[in-house]
Formats: sequence, structure tokens, C-alpha cells
Amino acid sequence: MRGEMDRASTMSTTSSDLDISSVIKASQSISEELVLENLFAKVLHIMIENAGAQKAVFIERIKKQWQVTASQVHHKDGNQFQIHDLLLKDFKGVPHSIINTSLRTKEPIIINNPKSDSQYADDLYVSSVAPKSILCLPIVYKDKQVGLIYLENNLTVGAFTEKRIHLLRTLSTQIVISLENARHFERVEFMYRAIERFVPKRFLQLLQREHVEDVKLGDSVKCKISALFADIRGFTTLAETLTPERTALLLNTYMRYMAPIIRKNKGFVNQFLGDGIMALFPESPSDAVDAAVAMNEMLTSFNKKIETQEFAPISVGIGINTGDAMICALGEEERLDASFVSDAINTASRVEGLNKYYKTRLLITEPVFRQLTHPDKYLIRLIDRVFLKGKSQATGIYEVTASPAWELLEEEREYKRLFGEAFGLYEKGDFIGAEVVFKLCLKKKPSDYVVELLLSRCAGYMVSGICPWAGMVQVCFWRSSLGAFLT
Repeated sequence: MRGEMDRASTMSTTSSDLDISSVIKASQSISEELVLENLFAKVLHIMIENAGAQKAVFIERIKKQWQVTASQVHHKDGNQFQIHDLLLKDFKGVPHSIINTSLRTKEPIIINNPKSDSQYADDLYVSSVAPKSILCLPIVYKDKQVGLIYLENNLTVGAFTEKRIHLLRTLSTQIVISLENARHFERVEFMYRAIERFVPKRFLQLLQREHVEDVKLGDSVKCKISALFADIRGFTTLAETLTPERTALLLNTYMRYMAPIIRKNKGFVNQFLGDGIMALFPESPSDAVDAAVAMNEMLTSFNKKIETQEFAPISVGIGINTGDAMICALGEEERLDASFVSDAINTASRVEGLNKYYKTRLLITEPVFRQLTHPDKYLIRLIDRVFLKGKSQATGIYEVTASPAWELLEEEREYKRLFGEAFGLYEKGDFIGAEVVFKLCLKKKPSDYVVELLLSRCAGYMVSGICPWAGMVQVCFWRSSLGAFLT
């Protein structure tokens, strides 16, 4: 008899030790999880496993209302987990009369064979589903009821016991703490995502800072950067015909189309400038050109979209330059700005403005052209050399267009070769020879405004006899129709 009692005592102690061990492991597992959805999945799985249930539903008090936030159902094939965003009263998968009683009394409720229970047999869920065992476990923390876990077993009557409640209650404290930690982590993540909408994450990476709070006044790093400026043509005139609401709608739609293209090509939007975009590409000028071409191609889809909203189609001019830049936290202690200080960025802005003069859509500078990984990927032609404001040396300006369909590609390449021949003669000062070839170009493409512009210059230089780019202005005398000249 004494031996039997000892064995019973030993078995009880072992069982208790196992239960405590199980609770400790479950608590550790829950405490390690910070992602809210994963936490709910883990909590419900642990509850099902430790309680011997087939179904678990997590109910929380959010904004003074009881809401179902997650559920998990155990099947032979595995667990079916689901995140919900439903008011408790709208959720059909639980017995509301039992849950409401538990919420009101703040006490756990165990019901074995609910269909035979005189108080709850008429509950719509109980009568239709006929669960064998039900447990409602309120989650109370610091004398405040913050939630409830509903557990259900459809196989066994009496599946849930008072001892099981004690163990699950022990876990519930850790659940509340972990939920608070996960929600705090979620709020912090949300805050960082919100901040990234104003201070690009790429800016922080380039500045070698992990978070925006790590940035200090005067922080700076030197780097190579390619700058892209995009501007909607004639937007001021267009905006005069629109209400402020319609103007904002047009701009927001435009930015939603263009910004993803920039990100896809390894760049980031540093600033939205009214109807303009300033984007930066830290890795390669090729990324900026790829993005610009894709942006111009996207305009077709964008214009179709805004046409349905009764907007007129738009066109965009883009300029790209590359060079050194200083990434800086500029400002003062109470107000900092994520800034890039660079003459290369200023040049990109001025090049963008040249699109209006040449009636082009995408212009790049010579430094960009020289650093392109695959210059033959697009149709690119040198169209001028200009002295930009504040510059003592001329900058080569190149027009970039997307390669056409393969059946037109050879024809376009031939036209590019012909234009290049004419421009070469023009640069040498052979304006008569250049005029001849430019006229051939114009026959092939009467709409090429750049050719018209250069032809006009050739005519003016031939009349004046002046070659404006030969160091100082020089008078030139032509001795033959070939255009050779003497100084």
C-alpha cells in the first residue's frame, strides 16, 4: 500500500514537472517572437497543443470593442491559421452566449458536452456545430481584462480540466507581455516606415547611419552620385485650368507611376519638387538612364489612365548628370534636412531645362555617356556642346531614345550614323558640308527639331563667317564647296 502511494506521488510529481517544463518552454517561445502575426500563430498553436484542443480563437479589446484578431484550427493535414479584423459580434465561428458570459464575469468557463447544457444548448453555434468541449479563458493583466482565448475540442467530452486552466493562465501573463512588446515593435516599425517617406532609407545607408535618430548635424560622406531631374512640360499653364484638388490628384497619380520605376532601377526619390522629381542613383549612371527611358515609356500608360479622369496628356523632360557629391545633414539643431551638395546635381537640373530648347525628352551629359555600361542599349546621339551657367568648359549633350522595334532598328541606326556624320562636319566648322548632310537627315525625318536648329546655325555661321567655338571668335573664309576653311 505504501509503495502504491509512493508511486502515485512520484507519478504526480513527474506530471507536474513536465507541465511546468512545458509552460517554461512555451513562455520562452512566446517571449522571443516580436512579429505580431507570427506571435498570434505561435500563441494559438501552443494553446491548442497544451490544452488538447482542435480550435483556438483569440479575442482582444481594441478601442473599447471586442474584436476577433486571430484563429487557428487543427486538422489532420496541419494547422489552418488566419488573421482577422472583425468585431466579435460579426464573427460566426464561436458560441457568443458562452463567450459573452465569460467576458462579463471575467471568469474562465469550462463546458463539457455543450449541446446537453441547459444554459447554452440553444446557442446557434452550439446547436449547429455541436462541440464536445469548450473552454473560455479570459486574459487579465493588472486587473484589466485585455482579451480572451476560446478553445474547442470536437472529439472528446471533458477535454479541458481545472488543472489545464491553471497552466494556461500562467501562460496568459507572458502572452500579454509579448503582445505589448510586439505591438510596440510594430509601432516602431511603422514609425520608421513613415519616416522613410520623408527621409529615404537609402540616404541613411549612404550616410552610414542605421536609423534617422542616429543622424547628427554636420554628418557628411563623400560619394559618387548620378542625378536625374524630371519635369512636366507646361505644367504651370495646365495647373491654371485645374482646381487645387484636381492638380493634387494629377500630381499624386504621376508620382505613383514614376517613383516605383526609380526604385526598381536602384535609385531613390530625394525630393518631389512640385511637378518635378529629383532622383539619385548611387551605383551607376546606367541605372539613371534605364529609369529615365522607362519613365518616358510609362507616360503612354499614364496618359491613358488620366484620360479616363478627363485630364489632358502630359509630356516630361528629363536631364541626367553624374559626379561627386557630399551627403550631408544640413540645418540646425531643431531642424535638419537630408541634403546632397553637388555641382553635378545642379548641372543635371540645368540639362533637364535644355529639353525645352531642343524639344527633346531625355538629355544626358558627356560624363554620363562615357560611363554607360552598354551605350548601344539605346539610341544615343551627341546633339550639341554647351557652356552651362557658371561653367568655363563646354559640356557635351546627348539625346537618348529607346531602341525601336527590331524591324525599324536598322533604319534608326542608319539615321543616327547620318546625323553623326553631319554633326562631325558641323563641329569641324565645315558648315557647307554639314548643311548638305543635315538636309538629308531632314528629308528622312522632317520632325527632327534638332536638325532644324543646327541647319539654322549653319546658315547663320556661313553668312557671318564666324566660328564661335575656335578659342576666340574667328573669321572664316571658305575656299571651296567642300567647306574647308582658312583662318
